[in-house]
Amino acid sequence: AKWMMCSHLIAVGMRRQRPGEGKKTYPEHEELASVACAVQNMHILATSMRLGAYWSSWFDHFVESSEGVRFLGLDPSAGDRWIGVFVIGSAEAHKIDSYRATRKAVTETSEWREV
Repeated sequence: AKWMMCSHLIAVGMRRQRPGEGKKTYPEHEELASVACAVQNMHILATSMRLGAYWSSWFDHFVESSEGVRFLGLDPSAGDRWIGVFVIGSAEAHKIDSYRATRKAVTETSEWREV
């Protein structure tokens, strides 16, 4: 398995915001999106350091278990979730170089509308 060749496994979890008096709570999808942005930043950093990395949600029986969530110090009854593992390791230079994405101009991917 590829993940057995890695140097680091980082558990990716989501701790739900705890309700408080007079405090706005965010919907779960926004908190999940925030975690995804953080993982993307880790991926960008790893690539800039010429490391191979990917986010995996393998071992569903552990990731989706309340025992796995508690193992990470999270509270499943509060909606906390373990949503995967970020895998980091060395990679061959030609593979790292192939990670470089080409970007289209913003005008090709977005449409601006006045309301």
